[in-house]
Amino acid sequence: MGDRRGADEGSRRRDGQDRRIRVEPEEDRFEWGWLDDAIAVMHRHGIRVILGTPTSAPPNWLMENYPDAYLIESGMQRRYEGIRGHRCVNSPSFRRRTERIVTELAARYGAHPAVMEVPGPLAECAGVVVEEWDALSSDAVAVQMNNGNTYQATQWADILEPRGAEPIGWYRSEYYAGKAAITVNKLGSGNAYYIGANFGPDFLSDLFGGLLRTLDIPHIPGLPEGVQASVRRGGEGAYLFLTNFTTSAQTVVLDRARESVLYGGNAGERIRLQPFGVEILLYE
Repeated sequence: MGDRRGADEGSRRRDGQDRRIRVEPEEDRFEWGWLDDAIAVMHRHGIRVILGTPTSAPPNWLMENYPDAYLIESGMQRRYEGIRGHRCVNSPSFRRRTERIVTELAARYGAHPAVMEVPGPLAECAGVVVEEWDALSSDAVAVQMNNGNTYQATQWADILEPRGAEPIGWYRSEYYAGKAAITVNKLGSGNAYYIGANFGPDFLSDLFGGLLRTLDIPHIPGLPEGVQASVRRGGEGAYLFLTNFTTSAQTVVLDRARESVLYGGNAGERIRLQPFGVEILLYE
């Protein structure tokens, strides 16, 4: 068990993923009292609950009753019990017991007013809920955007159920082919994007570059890798900060010549930054 508290917002996360033995101390015998009490206390105080499943930490009785559930490593060595993730996910026995505990949890708490869906408090903002989650491990799955471009998603895949949001990217393979992977939801005068997987720089560059152009947000195209540009505004004007976080010199090409605040005079359009160098320019 563990507590993690966010100092800024006073939020608390309670992690009970290793407590399955308390919920199901013996096969098919469930004891819900402690979890009932915990959820009831949070509900009374107006705290919403995202309820996960304890499937990654199977109890000893499951491993003793179903030896095929052990994760066998190289050399036919069983992975030690008590370590999170020591189960074999393609074991038929483990899958049956997983289905049982998940079904029992859903039946008991699925309609509880305190229990909410992922992505939690952001669900209404994003206009979407996560219907299912797929761990891709070393695999990748293709995602096609509404402009026809295709990108590779890695590590995980949130299978999305739009609730007001508009899908703009869809999975092209696996059992969830055709399901939403990326959505956009109109929210007030803006838009909330939900990106349901891990993507490479090509996707991020295309998505955010397109947003910058659509929203006409000032930016520097082709900024070198490892160089950061930011605009700071004060009472006397706006300033462009350029910072080189790399060990080699970098050149930033601007849309026009600007005046250097640090060194004085016209800095030109091509700004040469030494390793870990900084330049501050008059922006407006």
